[in-house]
Amino acid sequence: MTHPSKRNPTGFTLLEMLVVMVLIGIITAVAVPVAGAGIQTLRLQSGARHVAAALRLARGRAIRSQEIHLVSLDRERSRVTVASGDLRFQRSFQLPPGVRLQEALLLDGTPPRPGRPAPQQTDFYFAPSGLSQALEIRLVNARGRSLRVVQKAFSRSPRILPAPPDDQ
Repeated sequence: MTHPSKRNPTGFTLLEMLVVMVLIGIITAVAVPVAGAGIQTLRLQSGARHVAAALRLARGRAIRSQEIHLVSLDRERSRVTVASGDLRFQRSFQLPPGVRLQEALLLDGTPPRPGRPAPQQTDFYFAPSGLSQALEIRLVNARGRSLRVVQKAFSRSPRILPAPPDDQ
């Protein structure tokens, strides 16, 4: 016969379970906001890559078809559309959730329509030669972080750059 105080416990005590639950709660409270910020940053980067791809698509189609192609930016709906001048070709996409078009500027810093308030929709063109207006498109995410997509008039491909610190 064994003595009751010499038994081997085979389970967990209530105190051990509570300690583990508190530790899981603390780790979750710290990890969730960090993961949320990371997801928002990934969405912003994805949106910038989609805008850059739309600019490359418009340039490539303009050269191949020898027609002017437009890139339309709808700030209200966070939508980007690439279309031929005669609208026979048209492709649109929505920016990821939490990402919006902040502004679209010509590289000299003026809005595309000087003297008027920034429109909800802005159009930029690509000529059949592949040339375009020099432009900058700024995207911002729900956490206020922003990126710029810059297309120079003579360059083939747009660049994705961080926004200057004073803009963030």
